[in-house]
Amino acid sequence: MTRRFVSSLDAVSRKDLAQVGGKGANLGELIRAGFSVPPGFSVKANAYEHFLDAAGLRDPIGEVAAAIDFRDLRDVEGQTARIREMISASAMPAEISSEIAAAYEDLRGGAPPLLVAVRSSVGTRDLSRSSFPGQMDTFHNVRGIEAVLAAIRECWASVWSARAAGTMHFLGIDPGEIIIAPVVQCMVPSDVSGVLFTADPVRGDTGEMLLDAAFGLGEAVVSGRLTPDHYVISKKDLRILSKTVGCKTFKVELDREKGSGNRQAAISDAEANLECLSPEQVRDLAKLGIAIEEYFGEPQDVEWAWSAGRLFVLQSRKIAGAAAPVAETGAGEWVSEFDSGIQEPPDRYTSANISEVFPGVLTPLTLDSVRACDYAFWRINREMGLLDGPYPEGSRDLRFMGLFYGRLHLNLSCFARILGKIPGASATEFDRPVPDERRSEEKRKAKASWKAAPLLARVAWNGFRLRRQAPKDFDRLSSRLDRRIEETRNRDLAGMDLADFSGLLERASREGRELMTLHILNSQFATIFYGALCRLTRAWLGDRTGAFAARLVTGLATMESAKPAFGIYRLYRFVAESAFLTRWFREEDAGKIVAGLASSREPEAKAFKARLDAFLEEYGYRSVAETEMMALSWEEDPAFVLSMIQAYLRAGRVENPAAREARQRRDREAAREEARAGMGLVKRRILDRVLKESCMFLAARENGKALAVRGLHDQKRIFRALGRRLFETGALKAPDDIYFLTLTELIALCRGGGIDVSSRVARRKKEYERNRSVKLPEVFAGRPVPIHREEDVADARVLKGLPVSPGRVTGPARVIMDPREDVRLEEGEILVAPVTDTGWTPLFILARGLVVDIGGLLS
Repeated sequence: MTRRFVSSLDAVSRKDLAQVGGKGANLGELIRAGFSVPPGFSVKANAYEHFLDAAGLRDPIGEVAAAIDFRDLRDVEGQTARIREMISASAMPAEISSEIAAAYEDLRGGAPPLLVAVRSSVGTRDLSRSSFPGQMDTFHNVRGIEAVLAAIRECWASVWSARAAGTMHFLGIDPGEIIIAPVVQCMVPSDVSGVLFTADPVRGDTGEMLLDAAFGLGEAVVSGRLTPDHYVISKKDLRILSKTVGCKTFKVELDREKGSGNRQAAISDAEANLECLSPEQVRDLAKLGIAIEEYFGEPQDVEWAWSAGRLFVLQSRKIAGAAAPVAETGAGEWVSEFDSGIQEPPDRYTSANISEVFPGVLTPLTLDSVRACDYAFWRINREMGLLDGPYPEGSRDLRFMGLFYGRLHLNLSCFARILGKIPGASATEFDRPVPDERRSEEKRKAKASWKAAPLLARVAWNGFRLRRQAPKDFDRLSSRLDRRIEETRNRDLAGMDLADFSGLLERASREGRELMTLHILNSQFATIFYGALCRLTRAWLGDRTGAFAARLVTGLATMESAKPAFGIYRLYRFVAESAFLTRWFREEDAGKIVAGLASSREPEAKAFKARLDAFLEEYGYRSVAETEMMALSWEEDPAFVLSMIQAYLRAGRVENPAAREARQRRDREAAREEARAGMGLVKRRILDRVLKESCMFLAARENGKALAVRGLHDQKRIFRALGRRLFETGALKAPDDIYFLTLTELIALCRGGGIDVSSRVARRKKEYERNRSVKLPEVFAGRPVPIHREEDVADARVLKGLPVSPGRVTGPARVIMDPREDVRLEEGEILVAPVTDTGWTPLFILARGLVVDIGGLLS
């Protein structure tokens, strides 16, 4: 029988993530894969939504939530308690409770009332998070349908526990975006239970597994109320590398007197110091962990239980907050999958200039744009007559750039060698010295001779031809791109066949090369003409620093990159002139305002939204790190725009960019007249010509980049739609996994090619996170050596313990014995406590570090 609000766990998978949450989806996957999972069912997310509507709770909850002062722990606890009481006291609609009762009867199978666990399974609507470990409630040994229904309501209410609300506020997540889908499972009467990490979450070592175990239910391990047995296991040969037997003074078990619920049972001193597991059981758990990791394609945090000699999987999820693994090739060095090869003698590289276009660590899907940029440099130099032969399509290595640790760099040596071919030209611009390295031979100028005359003439003619061609190419490409973007907007991407996507991707790749070539061409002409202008002002006007040359080109309003500032300022003025909007923008964060604009009935909010929509229609393709395919544009996430407005409001007085542009224009015109005043006719005409070309191509460089980014934005729409489609088909485990495949792999996948997507994506995600931790020098030769800060640690008394997260912090220690009596903790202090459970979580937001006496890795 089809049920609207309930689904059996054996009928769900990762495709159902938006309805059953991370825990439910993963349990369904484990059952499908044949792992031993206790049977059960999911109360889907739509049940909670229906409950809120039927009980009329949305507005009352929203009003209380809006009044929470997250700086005051007691206020957080008091206000969230009010919300939980609203949910717990409200009746569950009959259409939901009847389906739950039927599913519970199916589990019971006619036997006496069944003991079950009711566990929270959560996520976010946009699927950006599928787990909030330890934030929502779980209930064990629940007996009877009435108790099950009550526990489900408590799970729903736990979305508004102080710890969960504080975490969501800290992460900037709107509670309205949370989905919660409680899982009801048959209880396993655990003899021993615990948690297994299939990789070391602290050091990022994927070759070792960590295991915590205790007698009875796993609640004792998860809560941190005792110190469990701790094992370190080699993944390669399953050897126990080290073990520590914890002092297990109690166990959590069924309260047999009540017939339901848990009780804490004392155990003898002799038993407390015994190992929970035999070597064979440890080995079996290690094998289980490896199998689950291989199935999900990434390291897992597995909760398990031994019961009457049988091993059960209770939960598996991606390890939260794990450190990136480091496969070192030297001291703090490693080679990433897409890194460029090194030749001898090694070329010199720099991140200058190119890091403005491709900032930070790049995802594999963005590498097609990198290849387009490299192709653009090759094509322009070939058309100039400085290169021969075809572009090396089959080579992994880039020619004009280098990729190291996921970051893009310009190959200075390559540019210097090409420029050095031109008689009279100098490669000084590309001769940036590397520390501790002698200057390169590439600095030398090519000697002028009659033999070089044909090359010089060819380069001059081709340069003139390309100079005349560039503005026409811009107009042509701009018109074509407008048509194609409109075509994409009108196309039903969600309903397209995968095979049709491959054609779109190939066309977008070809177009990307054209757009990038135009941008690079404009950039090179801007460099040539502005460089000439600087040489003129230095020679004729004594402008040694280049400051005067800068005045001559300042404030070019024709630059596309300058225009959004005018629009944001106009939005700010509209807000500033409205008392309602000003108050709203001052009191709420940008994310909440974005969500509120969609539903607000206030006339001023509607008027602002109309203006914002018009702004985004024109400039919504822009974003921070806009060449990165994974980066959201302003159209997709306008919070950045609203944050800018909030910054303007805080500043109080903000200069109108139009006034600033007018002032800069006056200064530019005054500088031009000042320069021309002391010159003769010939010099004036030369200066005017060079200045005109400089201004035109400086603006063209920005306009060409804007055109390329518009094209990339259109590609992003296609990729996001394809990511959702591949997720729906089961090819991807999450829509965002698409960014960790290359374009070639995606095209093959769309055409039905067999690709080991899961392991490939998992490996690249780890590499991406690992590369983000690296800092590289701006200029280097060969492979860059990451910059490390050496710290000498003086001998001192040291307390040794088990670390639970990577990193090092320093701060004043604050000892708190009981948060109910003492909640004074300043931001940046290190919290020292005897033991913590999830009730302490709101304090963690302020704490810089945490030290506790008792607990295991999971707690």
